[in-house]
Amino acid sequence: MPSTTQTFQQWGMHLRLQTLGPVYRIVCRDGDAAGPILATTNGFVLPLLKLMHCDTMQVFTPRLADADRERIRGGSFFGLSLLIVAAIMSHGHESGCVKAEMLAINDDDHQHARLVKYYRRMGFEKVLEVGNNGLSDLPHLLVWGGAGTRMNCNPQQFLRRWASLLKKSNKGSQ
Repeated sequence: MPSTTQTFQQWGMHLRLQTLGPVYRIVCRDGDAAGPILATTNGFVLPLLKLMHCDTMQVFTPRLADADRERIRGGSFFGLSLLIVAAIMSHGHESGCVKAEMLAINDDDHQHARLVKYYRRMGFEKVLEVGNNGLSDLPHLLVWGGAGTRMNCNPQQFLRRWASLLKKSNKGSQ
């Protein structure tokens, strides 16, 4: 993940990918490896199935001062979330995955609608509504731990789609 790591460094952040077998965890910190955590994500890859399961993504920027928040957004609507998803997709692509799956969790109808719209803008496609289909949803509910909208994305297509914006925003933050 060297180019993704370099992108984070140029935005003034530190990125660390940890893997244990198929399981991954990515942590983004402000500044260096000892800085406050800005975002975390985890999941697993199944190279034989060419599948990446993106389980959790958390962004913690609201506690930052306004100037730091603006720096981390990098002048982009997506900001840090785009960078974290790019790190996820980079790991998936390097692991040979052609499909990344995630769940836009539905804890609150308004927030859920925002998440689905946000991820669709990033390039994810709706696959399935989980939680309203009776017993047929049981496997999905067990895998995902909640109801929401299942969405997929091709890691390589994602990286290709956003490469120019990441480079452009990256140059503007130096």
